Amino acid sequence: MQAILKRSGHWASLQPNVKMLATRDDIGRAISSEEESALLEACGMSRSRSLVPFVTLATETEARFGVIRTLKWGCVDFENRCL
Repeated sequence: MQAILKRSGHWASLQPNVKMLATRDDIGRAISSEEESALLEACGMSRSRSLVPFVTLATETEARFGVIRTLKWGCVDFENRCL
């Protein structure tokens, strides 16, 4: 919204009355090797057979949920080991 208002020239008049939300810096950290092992172990105890491969793919590629969930076999290159 801010970008649209700036582009249209209206932001300067509204900006003094706008209180921006606080941003968090404590999210998005990488998990440790121990945490990854514990996560995969917990996934292995799940009844879902697809959970371990899903989480393994997520941790190895750093792909987001929506990307992994919508993958097609045509995107998988086993020979070159890439997506």
